[in-house]
Order: sequence, then structure tokens, then C-alpha cells
Amino acid sequence: MRRPLRSRLPVWCAMVLCGSATAQAQDRNQITVSGFHHRVSNGFGHWSGAAARLTLSGGRSAWYLDGKGQRAFGDEGVYGALTYVGDLTSRLFVSAGVGSGTGDFVFPDFRADAAIHAKLGPERRVVVFAGGTLVDAKLGFEDLAAFGGVTWYASSHAVFEVGGRINWSDPGGVRSERVNASATLGRTGRRLIVLRGSAGREGYQLAGAGQVLRRFDSHEAEVLWQEPLSRRWGIVLGGTWYHNPFYDRAGASIGLAHGW
Repeated sequence: MRRPLRSRLPVWCAMVLCGSATAQAQDRNQITVSGFHHRVSNGFGHWSGAAARLTLSGGRSAWYLDGKGQRAFGDEGVYGALTYVGDLTSRLFVSAGVGSGTGDFVFPDFRADAAIHAKLGPERRVVVFAGGTLVDAKLGFEDLAAFGGVTWYASSHAVFEVGGRINWSDPGGVRSERVNASATLGRTGRRLIVLRGSAGREGYQLAGAGQVLRRFDSHEAEVLWQEPLSRRWGIVLGGTWYHNPFYDRAGASIGLAHGW
């Protein structure tokens, strides 16, 4: 199944698993708790739920623990993931994450992501990365993907990233491709804005226990705004828009962040 997880996680979770900008921008410990609601057209059923993320950051590594409970397409479940980002050398670092979910079809039984990142140039402001994803979804669907991209640390308050992904879905060995771009402006603990967009082809999407959407194009845009309320507390606002030939989805999230 194509995209059984990515489109159903908040932008800040997806970016750590699939890229490098957000992972390296984090520079302190933080916990974020949020709730969300998405309206979905054409009778596919609205989405709602809550999510939490704990970030533990050290001098050369960081751990991310994510949890989410959600109702989508009439299915209810919870998902948990653990991600590690750490230096190998002064120019190489790795990211790796695993996750698992409950429910009948929305969340996968198992997902694993891993990537290696290389810092280029005398100031190491450009990072190239490549990695892979393995998904064991519900109802006998599976995914194997390869992804890569380039991250540019334009300044201490501006990070830009472009990337792409090739996915092979079973059953049927269906190939699909997707491109994405993002901009991270600001710093964690201060005002932080993340803009992200993606477009491409999807092989499968499970929209019900007996309803599989197959081989279609889709587009998605996401925004995350974190505004400090004090030195340790902040409010987090998010918005999502998604379109495919079968339905449109648009929604918002709101949460609180506490850093130390």
C-alpha cells in the first residue's frame, strides 16, 4: 500500500523520518501534545485524533518518541514510533526509525526508515542524504521505497530541502514516484515555521476494509507554526491540505510545546 503512514502523521514527524532538516534543527529537549481535525469530502469520513512527541537531544545525537491516536476512514487505532539521529563522524550522521500501529487498516503493522546523511563543503551547509523505507501494512499490503534529497542550511534560522521517493507496492509490484520540498524558518524554542509540499503518484491507499484506491496522482501542502509563550512554553498550530481524484482533505491542529 502506498503511503499508509506518511500522510497520516503530522508534518514534524514525517520530516524527521524522511529527511534531515527538522532532525538537525532541534537543539533542546521538548515535549509537544496536540489535537487535530480534518474534513474529508465525498463521504469518506472526517479524521480526528491526538498526537504527542518527546524529543531528547544530546550533543551528538537525538531521540524522538512519537505517539498518535486517530480515527480516519471509519477506522480507529494508535501508532507509536521511535527515531534516532546521531553523528558517525564530523561529516556523516544517520537517522533510523521504527513504528507500529493498531486498527483494521489505516496504520501499518510495522514500519522502518533509515538514512545516511553527508555534510558537504567547507562550512558543511549542504547535506545530501539517501535511505529506504519498509512498510508491512494491513490486509496483506507491503511497501519498499528508496528516497534521497539535498538539504541546505542557509543560516542558523533557515533550512531548505528538496527530495524524492520511488516506491514499490505489493501485491502487484506497482511502482510510484513522489517529490517533496520544505522550508524550516526559525529555531525550536523560538518562533518556528515549517512549510512543506509534495506531489506525485500513489500506488495504493486503503480507504476502507474493502475499499482500495489504486494508481492515482495526489498533491499535499502542510504548514506548522510554533510560537513561544514563555521561555519554556509555546503554542503549536498546523494546517494540512490534500487532494486526489477521489476526495479532498483539509484540516488543522493545535497543541502545546514545553522545552527544557
